[in-house]
Amino acid sequence: MPNRRKFLTQAFGAGLGLAGVPLVSALFPVAAFANYKAPKGFHHQDWFMSPSFDFRKDLEAANKSGKTLVLLWEQLGCTYCKQMHEVAFQYDEIVNLAKANFHVIQMDMRGDREFMDFSGKKKTEGKVAKANRVTFTPTTQFFDKTGKEVYRMPGYANPPVFKAVYEYVIDKGYKDGGLKDWIKKKYGE
Repeated sequence: MPNRRKFLTQAFGAGLGLAGVPLVSALFPVAAFANYKAPKGFHHQDWFMSPSFDFRKDLEAANKSGKTLVLLWEQLGCTYCKQMHEVAFQYDEIVNLAKANFHVIQMDMRGDREFMDFSGKKKTEGKVAKANRVTFTPTTQFFDKTGKEVYRMPGYANPPVFKAVYEYVIDKGYKDGGLKDWIKKKYGE
C-alpha cells in the first residue's frame, strides 16, 4: 500500500482537485460491479434506495436504519455522472462505505417527478434542485437527522477523493471544520 502522506499530497495537494486527482488503484484493489438498471437513461446502482417521493419519509427511513440521507443529483448526458458510476462506484471500498452508511436517493436535476420537500411542499425534481442551488452534476448532498444539509460534494471525484469525502461525512468531520483540515488532522501533513 502506498504511503498515506504521499497519497494525500497527490490527491489534495493543490486544492481539492476534484476532477484531476490521480487514481491510486492500490488503495482499491477489488472492483464492485454495478447493476446497470437505467431509469430514464441514467446509470443506476443496485444499492440506491427507491424514493418515497417525500423527503421527510426518506429521512425517517434513513434515520431508522442509522444512515445518512443522501440526494445524488444527476442529469441525462452528464459525462461526469457516467464516470462516477463507471469508475468511483466500481470499487468495493467505496460501495461498501456507501451501503453501510448512506441512504442514497438518485435525483434528476431537470426531472419532472414530484417530491414532497422537507417543508411539506410538493415540487418537481427540477424545482427542488433549483431551491437547493444544485447547478451542475453530479452533486451529492448529505443531510443530518433533522434534514439539514451538512455537506455537499460538488462534481465528480476520483476514487481517493470520493472515499475521503464519505469518511469525512461518516466521521462528522464537518462539525470541526472543512474537509482539507479534517484530512490533515486525520492523516497528518
